[in-house]
Amino acid sequence: NISQMRAGLPMNTSTKTQAYEILESQILEHPLGRLIAAFLVLLLFFNVIAAVLETDAGIFQAFGGLLDIFAAFSVMVFTIEYILRVWCCTENPAFADPIRGRLKYMTSPIAIIDLLVILPFLIAPFLLAYPGLYSAIRFSRIFWILKISHYSRSLKTLGRVISAKRGEILVSLFIMFVLLILGSALIYFAE
Repeated sequence: NISQMRAGLPMNTSTKTQAYEILESQILEHPLGRLIAAFLVLLLFFNVIAAVLETDAGIFQAFGGLLDIFAAFSVMVFTIEYILRVWCCTENPAFADPIRGRLKYMTSPIAIIDLLVILPFLIAPFLLAYPGLYSAIRFSRIFWILKISHYSRSLKTLGRVISAKRGEILVSLFIMFVLLILGSALIYFAE
């Protein structure tokens, strides 16, 4: 109870509710949520840096073992985070059903990104016989930056706007594509 008071949680809340509040609901207002979000954002950025550094053969040869340990630690942390998010998502009324709600959450874009972050690394040990594919999986950590939307209220808002206005955005992209083709053709004929 003292730890609940320190963390800013109301007394008598379930563990699942606490996990949801920390991971999902009020991440920027919750002290423990801010701390966890900051740790995960730093972990994401360090993984992107590590993925870039691994492309240098000298650095990879010298520090490959440490980079492997760091990657394994990161995958473990993000796997635990994913499992916790799936477990506590039923606290959200949109995912309240214990089975269908979790399946609905797991097929949401942000959960798919989370799964795509960890899944390649979970199957990577089985691909050691294919060095090219294995290095591509290692380099895929650069795309972990897409997870940052979990920890930013602004990026969550942007995601909702893009989802709500996807029709208008697709029409705009099509118009831009047509204008690009027409402009390119006119420049070609002008030359």
